[in-house]
Amino acid sequence: KEPYLFIGTFHGIAARLLREYAQKIGLSRNYTILDTDEEGYIIKKLFKAHNLKKNEELSSSNPLRSYQTFAELYSRCVNECGNPLAELPRMAHAGFKQVCQAIVQGYINEKQENNVLTYDDLLVLWNDLLELPTTREELHAKWSHVIVDEYQDTNLLQEQIISKLNTAELCVVGDVSQSIYGFRSANPENFENFCERYPTAQVFPLEKNYRSTPNILDAANKILEQTTETGRLQAHRTDDGTDVTYATLDDEFAEAHFVAKEVQVALQEGIDAREICILGRTADVSRCLERRLTEIGIPYEKRGGQKISDRSEIRDCLGFTRLLLNPKDTAALFRTLKLYPRIGDATAEKASKTWLTFVSKHMRENPEQPLRSDPDIDAFVNDLLIKSVTGSAAPYIPFELICRFNENPNARLHEFLDCILAEWVRLSANNYDNSTLDERTDKV
Repeated sequence: KEPYLFIGTFHGIAARLLREYAQKIGLSRNYTILDTDEEGYIIKKLFKAHNLKKNEELSSSNPLRSYQTFAELYSRCVNECGNPLAELPRMAHAGFKQVCQAIVQGYINEKQENNVLTYDDLLVLWNDLLELPTTREELHAKWSHVIVDEYQDTNLLQEQIISKLNTAELCVVGDVSQSIYGFRSANPENFENFCERYPTAQVFPLEKNYRSTPNILDAANKILEQTTETGRLQAHRTDDGTDVTYATLDDEFAEAHFVAKEVQVALQEGIDAREICILGRTADVSRCLERRLTEIGIPYEKRGGQKISDRSEIRDCLGFTRLLLNPKDTAALFRTLKLYPRIGDATAEKASKTWLTFVSKHMRENPEQPLRSDPDIDAFVNDLLIKSVTGSAAPYIPFELICRFNENPNARLHEFLDCILAEWVRLSANNYDNSTLDERTDKV
């Protein structure tokens, strides 16, 4: 075979490897990956089963404070190579440690039953794969050289994965002063202590900056002087560029007034509004500024914000496609059911549980036979998902698609995607006016 590059993020590469090596760790290859909302769906369900509600009086380090806090602490524990089943209950308040342990175990069990993974699970299972000598040897042979960028933002779990790959030819690139993902368990010490773990490593300082002007680099160097960093950034460009203005302000309201005033002055000096750009670290920081610009009558255009994959119409259609790949994905089933008229949380939850029991039984009894249409299955779906849920004998499109997908494995994927889009448009026709529906359909 011709040599080729294998390029991706940690999570992207893990997902590709797990499709290939799934059976070696007892995983089905047709697993689906949960997003944040779908993780929340499972955790909220477990909280409800244990009669727990959001309690902001509890510490932010208490996993039972809310389902969001639980998800964050669970993720942090995993990425720091901890054991959530042991560590999260210790964080819970007195009298609720067993409840917390039951929720952690329930969360683990539900993901296994539904054949779904979180992004953290991808890394955990890749690390588990590398514990298998034969798999590790295969990957060593596959990848003779390993390059990792932004190494200062790796966490302990990612560092473990790298240490099990072929490190004879390992190159990492990073800058501790740019470490900004501590809230995601990034551990800059992975980069700082690299030479201690790999004593034969060579270090090549990259200190010349080709992008920024000397004025900007001087400002950056003054900030670095206040830290433990010893390196200085050297400018390649010779033009000084515009002076840097640094302002310390009391809060986000003062900041919004300051920035809006600067924009006002620039416009009065004749600078074209299209030449003015305000950058923010996250979309949330712009709220006060947007309000202030509106108050003083300065029009603006906002870029960024919600990712297209987070839009509800995209997530709805992905719910259908996930069921094609993994009929046991109850989070996807729950989402698609709620698109249908007269279906609320309780009905969708009940139907999802019954469906999972049915599909699991079918797969145990017919491990080599995918879910296909036959009189018994049709009757079950008709009673569960059609008459009892929609109140009519109209076809439940996701089930039809699953059966057609399994019966016609060589059919073109776009045929199924066209059916999914048509069904979403049909179900959404009463929720949006024509122009909004057309816009959302175009996004899909």
